[in-house]
Amino acid sequence: MALFDEILAETKRTKAASRLLAKLPSVVKNRALLQMADDLISSSDFLVKMQKISKLEKRKA
Repeated sequence: MALFDEILAETKRTKAASRLLAKLPSVVKNRALLQMADDLISSSDFLVKMQKISKLEKRKA
């Protein structure tokens, strides 16, 4: 699957999820946001590393 197709598919899934989340009580949405924040923090080293690799690859091209 091409990168564009992957991004498009993820965008559609995200939009569907946002519609479901919108109907939930604020307490549930807040818990979901806190979990997402925790997950991002847990993944930050990996994300920074991937960003550096991406920059290096762009310089080589």
